Amino acid sequence: MKFFFMLFLGFTLSACSTIYFDNGPSATENLDMTEWHHDGILRLVEFSAPVDLASRCDSKGWKTIKVEKGFLQWLAGSVTYNLYDPWLVEYACK
Repeated sequence: MKFFFMLFLGFTLSACSTIYFDNGPSATENLDMTEWHHDGILRLVEFSAPVDLASRCDSKGWKTIKVEKGFLQWLAGSVTYNLYDPWLVEYACK
């Protein structure tokens, strides 16, 4: 019984999340590019460089950015006890 309680507690405390950033009118349906952003050690250390939208979108600028922690990212973080904590970054250029 204690095992099931801890399992339930673990699932409820480790929820997924999604954040949208819109530059102009909202256009969340056409996100073209996807990559993982890698950080860890309780989100204190970034293992990958920040997503450089100026170089990826040339001079056009960005339209929408979606930062998400889905099931795969949660699974990768939980296996490593949050020493590795990836996020999914999707974005669209203008």
